[in-house]
Amino acid sequence: MTNQPARGDTSNAGGAAPTSDDGSDSTVSTTGGAAGEFSDPTPELDGLEVDGVEIGLKPAFDPEITRYSVLASDPGGDLRVEVSAHASLQIEIDGAEVVSGVPVALPNVAPGSEFTIEVANQAGDARTYQVSYLPADFPNFSVTARDSTASPDPIYLSTRSHGSYYVVKLDNNGVPLFYRKTEQLSFDFKKHPTGEVSYAEFAPGTTRATQVVLDEDYTEVDRVTTVGLVDTDEHEFVIRPNGNYIVLAYEAVVRDLTEFGLGPAEKLRDGIWQELSPDHEVLFQWNSWDHMVFDETVYLERDARDYSHMNSLFVDDDGNWIVSSRGMAQILKIDRATGDVIWKLGGVQNQFTFINDPFGGLCGQHTASILENGHLLLFDNGQYCYPEMPERGELTRIVEYAIDEDAMTAELVWSYSKEGAYTQSQGSAQRLENGNTFIGWGAGTRYLATEVNPDGEIVFELQARAATGNTQSYRARRFAD
Repeated sequence: MTNQPARGDTSNAGGAAPTSDDGSDSTVSTTGGAAGEFSDPTPELDGLEVDGVEIGLKPAFDPEITRYSVLASDPGGDLRVEVSAHASLQIEIDGAEVVSGVPVALPNVAPGSEFTIEVANQAGDARTYQVSYLPADFPNFSVTARDSTASPDPIYLSTRSHGSYYVVKLDNNGVPLFYRKTEQLSFDFKKHPTGEVSYAEFAPGTTRATQVVLDEDYTEVDRVTTVGLVDTDEHEFVIRPNGNYIVLAYEAVVRDLTEFGLGPAEKLRDGIWQELSPDHEVLFQWNSWDHMVFDETVYLERDARDYSHMNSLFVDDDGNWIVSSRGMAQILKIDRATGDVIWKLGGVQNQFTFINDPFGGLCGQHTASILENGHLLLFDNGQYCYPEMPERGELTRIVEYAIDEDAMTAELVWSYSKEGAYTQSQGSAQRLENGNTFIGWGAGTRYLATEVNPDGEIVFELQARAATGNTQSYRARRFAD
């Protein structure tokens, strides 16, 4: 962008400052500084409008916000942009100079791309605005609550809306920082301690998933499945700091279940965890059948074949594993060295006494993790309770238990629930560095994500719809850049 004399500049070409009749210096200081100084205005827009779209600028224009999005119509039409700024500033859109207040057509900008607006003053200071021109089937994200105490870390989602699938990284204005449309259903988009990100994507026409690993530039660097097994699952995938992978399978098997009153050749799905080296060598394997009893599942009415339905794994600081089994309504701590179960919380084989918990148990939970204070945090969905808890009604809650492994007690020390946010499946709970809790609501509610402070006050909330209908995400979490 070239610099040209600012309109309205009153300095003369010879460089001598003009004087008043009494000979005093009459140069105007635009900054209130010493006489004779001149300062260009701040390089920023006064206004930005985009026409020819289904949904206009998000968030609402603010000169201090430099990243926006618009949602294309279907099919994408002619895009027209009008920007305005101080008369002395120069404006370019994708490198072409434009005039303040005059709409311009952008015929070469297609849905799925971005365009940039640069504003500069004579001094060479510049500010760049970016507008993401989103495809017509992209979710229509809406930030419905936000205050200054919300975490600034980006939000990671894997969205689905009736055949339209995206993995998305959002800022706190609901504007994508990165997104990718996946051809098949995708799950569990997240960042790992190694800096890599991943998501699970189903093979066409199957329930078999592949974990797709991307580097920090979102370039694919690996595809991971279980080794020697067939049905790699989408629910969980961990890249450990040493680069090892932890991957899950819901493996189809045939077992003799006559001792449970069933047949000698019943079809089941075992939950199997593998830890793999970066070269995909099996280092450890754990099978639910070896440590769970079939008729203790709470999934008998839903799907008896899927008796364990394991959905999260967390590696504790002591190196042992914390596993969530929704099928058993149970959390297990597993010895990393031997594979033996150290304890079971909830379910038929519960070994703990619940304290201060009005319901005294778990119900079809997700995302169990151990916090820095040693407490257990999880997303308690509210279905498939053991024992049955009709008094709960339709209640989903996020719960934090203080676990005493000597006294074998689980004391409820914090919980949160939200009216209208009963989650029938999926969901996540994450304790953030600022002490807030970030919640992904999964399926069955209009909410996508909520951040609450320790007092249960909402400091951030995200909702979304798409042209194809309601939008949901298996999990929603924040990860720092």
